[in-house]
Amino acid sequence: MKRLLLLSTLAAVSLGAAAANKPEDFPLRVQIIMRAERTHVHNGNFDFSHGTGQANLFENSEPIGLDFSYSICPQPLSISGPEETLNARWKKKGEELTVLLPVLGKTDKYQTCDWKVSPKTVVYIRSRGALRTMSPADMKTWMQHHDFDPEHGKNQLKNLKNRGEKDE
Repeated sequence: MKRLLLLSTLAAVSLGAAAANKPEDFPLRVQIIMRAERTHVHNGNFDFSHGTGQANLFENSEPIGLDFSYSICPQPLSISGPEETLNARWKKKGEELTVLLPVLGKTDKYQTCDWKVSPKTVVYIRSRGALRTMSPADMKTWMQHHDFDPEHGKNQLKNLKNRGEKDE
């Protein structure tokens, strides 16, 4: 009986925590560029992941490059395409972010993952599979040219060139 009560309490707390994770409470946006991750499986089921990586944070419409690490994440992280970003908020400004992860296969369900971060003076891009950097000013110009501002719902890139043409 005690065990059933404990399990019921844990389930209720977990559901309550999941329900409290609302995208509107996570105003920042994060774009994962590269990551190295290790997943842990228990009895054939995913348990948690941990890893490191590089990402761009969009705060006040400004891009900021980040190196990040995380120890326990409730699901694997995916590398973002240019139009894919995750909601986030500062847990400790300049040191730790809480990232909101959509639960795979479920609508309007979210989990969180805390990242230790190290802000950089450059932003990250992926070019031909390699990690590269550019200045925040150049990224900001690129964002304006493509009308890209994920904090304000502008997630669709505009003014793209055809394949083979040089993008400005």
